[in-house]
Amino acid sequence: ELGCHYIGCDIVPEIIEGCRQNYPDVDFFVADISAIIFHKVDLVLTRDCLVHFPTTLIKKTLKNLSLSSCKYVMLTHFTGNRPYVDIPLGGWRPINFTLPPFNLPPPLVSYNEEYNDKAYSDKTISVWRGKDLV
Repeated sequence: ELGCHYIGCDIVPEIIEGCRQNYPDVDFFVADISAIIFHKVDLVLTRDCLVHFPTTLIKKTLKNLSLSSCKYVMLTHFTGNRPYVDIPLGGWRPINFTLPPFNLPPPLVSYNEEYNDKAYSDKTISVWRGKDLV
């Protein structure tokens, strides 16, 4: 319906299988986003993904995205002045990508997700140029 070719990936095979059943016209595959360099894509959406990665894996993913030919990247991004903490893989914390240790430029645009919990009212999906991620 969007008039584009959509590809979905996740590292959890059960999630991919459910997506394939619910959306048979979309290509879904199991993949580790930190190990992919995308080619010939306009947009990569990583919603609620990098918030579960440790710092080293986020930096690797951002570098690979910047090396990709993708024009834009959408990330889950918290706009508040939040202290950054590292976590083990699979943990969770909010990340403001414009603050250390990532120091990305301001996003081109941010869409507030209108999260119901006041503690996370700054949760957005934000857009950067792929080349601006490192």
